[in-house]
Amino acid sequence: MNITPIQLKFPAQCELNQLLKSDLLCNFNNSFEATNNLITVDCSAIKFIRPFGLNLLSAILSLHLKNNNAVTYMPPLDNNVTNYMKDQGFYEEFSIQDSQITHSARSTSVALKRLDNVNGTYLENIASWLMHNGGIPENIAHDLVSISLLEVINNVFDHSLSPIGCYISAQAYHRKEQLILSILDLGIGFYQSLKQFYPEIRTDVDAIDKAVQEGVSSKKIIENKVRGVGLTNISGFIKNRGALHIISYNGTWYQDHSGKITTRSINCPLHGVCVNLSIDTKSMFELAEYGDEVWGE
Repeated sequence: MNITPIQLKFPAQCELNQLLKSDLLCNFNNSFEATNNLITVDCSAIKFIRPFGLNLLSAILSLHLKNNNAVTYMPPLDNNVTNYMKDQGFYEEFSIQDSQITHSARSTSVALKRLDNVNGTYLENIASWLMHNGGIPENIAHDLVSISLLEVINNVFDHSLSPIGCYISAQAYHRKEQLILSILDLGIGFYQSLKQFYPEIRTDVDAIDKAVQEGVSSKKIIENKVRGVGLTNISGFIKNRGALHIISYNGTWYQDHSGKITTRSINCPLHGVCVNLSIDTKSMFELAEYGDEVWGE
């Protein structure tokens, strides 16, 4: 039996928009169901990596290891990138050893984590990160995490059928007055999850648009609690305070700082769902000072 080795090469700039434009997603999707194959994950060219890129890299490695593929990891040649990934817990997650790199948790980050179920301690770390790096009042940070983000995470476990659960990581960029938090799964996506309940949706873009609406869920009520408020709350919270980017398969949904929504289809689908928050820390400090309306309209 002939086996054709598969190479997955990451671009120099591993942030969301650049990765959506690269060939990586198409190549990954072509390899998604590969088993007992030879996979090379080439990160040697990476010069910069954001939370979405770190989550995607981790999800790719997790899936191929789960599928019993022989995986060769080629680390970044840039030592700064390697050190950052070490500090984010990437090397610990995959038991990749390098005696020249020491782990040093960063107060500006929420370390990379793969979740198979709700992890209360990790969610508390996210809330603390929001308060420490964004000046978000404690009650608002806890509501955002324990209500909105918790439901987004629960959705992964309830019906995404993601083979690797979900990956989460976050980073504060103080020079840009920006916080970025990213959640990624490799599940069936919004369209497959919602289409039987909402037959009017026809595309991945339609499905994301529907998922952000209040009360929309493939599980209406669970333990007497109404579902379908997680993405709605996040969208309302982020309006005038940052941007929200959601990708599911061929669909992307983007809400900018003003609340304007732009949707489009992409050529290379993301196998699963990504929810990517970009929070303007300046607006958060104003919120703490002036007590502005929290959840938008």
